[in-house]
Amino acid sequence: MAYNYDFYLEHKDMRRYWPLDRAFARKVLTLSQLWSKEEIPDTPKEFQDYLYSRMLDTLCRAVVPATLREEYLGFFRKMIKNPTTAIFIDLMRGAESEYFIRWLQDAAMANSYALEPAYGYGRDFTNHYGKIPPYDPAVAMMDDAGFEYVRWRDQKMCSLMKSTGKGGKVLSIACGTMPELRYFEYPKWLFETQHFVCYDIALIDYKMFFDEVGMPVDNIHPCQMNLASALEEETRHMDGRKYDLINIKGFLSYALPMLPEIIPAVVRLLQKPGAKFGFDLQLKNWTLNRNKWLFLWASDADMDFELLNNFNEAKNLVESIIKDGDLPVEMDISQPGFSSNDTAGVFVTLTKRA
Repeated sequence: MAYNYDFYLEHKDMRRYWPLDRAFARKVLTLSQLWSKEEIPDTPKEFQDYLYSRMLDTLCRAVVPATLREEYLGFFRKMIKNPTTAIFIDLMRGAESEYFIRWLQDAAMANSYALEPAYGYGRDFTNHYGKIPPYDPAVAMMDDAGFEYVRWRDQKMCSLMKSTGKGGKVLSIACGTMPELRYFEYPKWLFETQHFVCYDIALIDYKMFFDEVGMPVDNIHPCQMNLASALEEETRHMDGRKYDLINIKGFLSYALPMLPEIIPAVVRLLQKPGAKFGFDLQLKNWTLNRNKWLFLWASDADMDFELLNNFNEAKNLVESIIKDGDLPVEMDISQPGFSSNDTAGVFVTLTKRA
């Protein structure tokens, strides 16, 4: 049966689910999938033009150079063809923000800035990084359920880093911008005694990020490598580098087929009894499904969202890898208490047995 579709009626209906919730996400899935199959049309031209004019006003107000302005407008035009994306941008006043569209580009490329709005930070049109002003609509992104999970995950990792104690040695792979050190009142006296080796495929300006929150960077030692190269490098030096903690945050969800190889490889690097390996696994959740269809990530061949279904599946997978590899570790696994019935992910800690 053909879907009875009217853009403005859908706009009215989706307003009832604002702010973002599961009902809004279900609507996004329905309409975006229909649109991707060309069963419903693009956003009406007059509404596209309306959003476009608002975006152009914002770019002009921000005094964005003409060449860069045209790049943003081209990206924006593509996004708002999807009716649900157009409705979402309208409801959250995204066309009036100097940060939101830049964040969409960062998120689509999964770069190091993509998670900063979880803490109220981001890049504006001119690529200036800093705290999102309270009057900019993008500041509301902090309230999103997906970013709530990000903060929970980072808090868990922060606690593990603190627990390594004075002189602790930490290896962080796919480390991103290290928010777990920057946003949780990490004791400066403790931080300055610790040693952090950080791998990420991106070239990250840690000084800029840490300066923003008044933190030093002298004991952070970055290496620009992907996960496979980082593990090879650390394996070559494993006898001389005895870490208290190894962490991989966010990345392993997108390397699930390789998990039976990655987990044993990291456990081999745990040279001290009591040393820990902390990581998280994201689950199929309405926030991820909403975003992949809302922002067109589903059409990007480089973005794999085939994630684990639930807590028990994640727990069973890790337990089977430990058992099959006879790994000398004890496992602890937890999920956010604020969303136990619909969790976005789990956090796993493996501790090396004596």
